[in-house]
This record gives sequence, C-alpha cells and structure tokens, in this order.
Amino acid sequence: MGGSRDRDVAARATYVAYDPDVTSPSRVDYLDGLRAVAIAAVLGVHWAALYIGIGSGGYLGVDVFFVLSGYVITTVLWRSSSSGTVGSRWRTFIWRRVRRLYPALLALVVLTPIAIAVTPDPPVDVRDTVERGALAAVQLTWLPEVFGHSMEPYRQTWSLAMEWYFYLLWPAVVLAARSRGLAARTLARHSVVAAVVLYAAMLPWSGRVFYGTPPARFAEILAGAALALALVDRTTERPGGRASNLLATTALLAIGVYVLLAPWGYLETPVRYVGVPLAVAATLVLVLHGLTSGTSPVKRLLTWAPVTLLGRVSYSLYLWHWLPLYLLDKDSIDLPVGLLAVLGVGLTVILTTVSYLLLERPFMSSQASKLRARPQEANA
Repeated sequence: MGGSRDRDVAARATYVAYDPDVTSPSRVDYLDGLRAVAIAAVLGVHWAALYIGIGSGGYLGVDVFFVLSGYVITTVLWRSSSSGTVGSRWRTFIWRRVRRLYPALLALVVLTPIAIAVTPDPPVDVRDTVERGALAAVQLTWLPEVFGHSMEPYRQTWSLAMEWYFYLLWPAVVLAARSRGLAARTLARHSVVAAVVLYAAMLPWSGRVFYGTPPARFAEILAGAALALALVDRTTERPGGRASNLLATTALLAIGVYVLLAPWGYLETPVRYVGVPLAVAATLVLVLHGLTSGTSPVKRLLTWAPVTLLGRVSYSLYLWHWLPLYLLDKDSIDLPVGLLAVLGVGLTVILTTVSYLLLERPFMSSQASKLRARPQEANA
C-alpha cells in the first residue's frame, strides 16, 4: 500500500491507539488529543490551582495517561512481528523504550542541579538535587515519597516509574501469550480480573500507598490493556451514532468538571472511589469513541491541530513543566504572581520545545501500522 493511500486509510480508519514512537505524517491524531487532555489536567493541578485557584482535581490526568499507556503498549505488542524468541522481542521492546524515553529524562537529571546551582537562594541544595536525580534516573523517586520524604524537584517522575515497571513485566506476558497461541480476548479477560483484584487489594491502604505505588497503577494500565486485547483483532470500524457521541461528550465533560471542581486532594480517600473509576471509565469510553466511523464534536476537538500538538509534546512537557514552577515559587520570590506565571510558562515552553526537537524526535520510529484498525479492503 502506497504512502498516500496508507495515510488515507489511517485517517478514515480511526483506530486511534497512540504510540509516542509514531511520527508525522503517519501519526494518528486522536489519541494525541486525549494525551493533551491528560497533560492539561496535570498542568491544571500544578499551575492553575496554584495561580488562579482552579484545577485542583488535575491529578486525574495521570490516571488518564496510565489507561492510555496500557492500551497503546498492548496494541503495539500484540501486532508486532512474531519472528524471534520471546526474550529477543522483549529486549527489542525495552531497548526501544529506553532509546525513546531516557534522553529527555537524563537531560532533566543533568540540567536540574545546574539550574539549582545558579539560582539565588534555591529551595533545595545541589547535593540533594544530585542524589534525588540519581533516584529519578533509576525510576525510584516514588519510594521515598511513599514514606513522606520530598523528592523535589523531581516529584513528577514518580509516574514514569510506574510505567517502567509495567514495561518490564507486561511485554513478556503478551509476547509469551502470542507465541503459545492464546487468544487475545482470553488474555483480555485475565487482564480485567487482575485489574479488579489489584484495585480492590489497594483500597484499604493509605492515600500515599494507594496513589504512589505500582499495584493500583497497574490496575489502571491493565484496564487499557484489556480494551486493546478485546479489540485488537477487529477488522471493521464500528458505526458511530448519537449514543456514542453522547457518551464521549459526557466522558470528556466529566473529566473537565472533576479537574476543575474536585474538592478532594489526591491523597484523600474519596479519590480511590470516585476519581480513579471516573478516569478509567471516561478514558475507555473516549478511546472506544475514536474507534467509530464518522465525525463528532469530540473527534473534531481532539484532532484540532493545537490540541494534537499539545499531546504530541506531552512527554517533554510533563518532564519539564515542574522545574520552572518549583524555582519560581510565588511564596519565596517578591514579584507579582502574574509575572511569575508568565516567566514560568515561557521557560516551560522553551524547555519543552528544545527537549521535543532534540531529545524526542530524533529517537522516534514509525509504528502507525500496528496502531490502526485492520479495516476491510473495501474500506480502503
């Protein structure tokens, strides 16, 4: 299939799984839009809640990221080449993750102590920054946080560790299941059971343990994985309709309302009974909506160029948005809050742009064919 025709099929067959390794023009835009929703929520809790007092429920964005990650990674794994041993394919997958994600992370670890060193009266000393950066590099910042120890200015890296641990385990399961001929839907059912068990097992624990350790996060990632496995062998698009449009609109609005108005902090008990189920259900509904044919207000919004651009740079933005905010602390710097906000946003835009162009794009590779539907030839 030629390049232009392949692009046309990708555009119409809106199986919109997203892999950060997909580059333009073969990138599928819809889930870039969903990633934009997730990163906007995170910016809400870290920026908007601080400066203008709204967005305190934005921690929900991390939950959306986890569900999307499970869906995407599982789709890529199940549709990857079956040549070679399970071990060799697992090593290839892990190497691609390292090559894709670590350059920007290591740049953050190296440059942050330098930024601290040149900052007058910094909120943390350079030695602590170096030590905490080493923990970030080996995906361990979450552990001291669980016991109440600050990992500033790397607090945002805890969620990367949750995904990394999943990357180390889940690909071996999926690849082994494929090599032994296990049906995707059978593995999907097992994934649902595992997700429910992990989630239920974590409910009695404290907020720090529930929110910041792998089991409950694995449950969210497995929810996305189960959806991928249930749909990965579909060969046709589902027709859209009013019900799908209404559900997708409701899901997107529910995320927005929660982010703006949630009265609970991320460690409070209601989050595990309301916030987490809401994030998982809404994300699954939105992904499913992207699998339907036709257009809708939600699809138009999530594939709008500025929105997809935000989603495309969301990894770099997630890594770098916290450092300017941390250094330009409104409680310790005697400058107008509005000016600090402008400076923080400006620095974040610069850091994100440089990181994306120099540390992400050079390490991307196209995987779009694994992430689309398998439309019937008639649909092509």
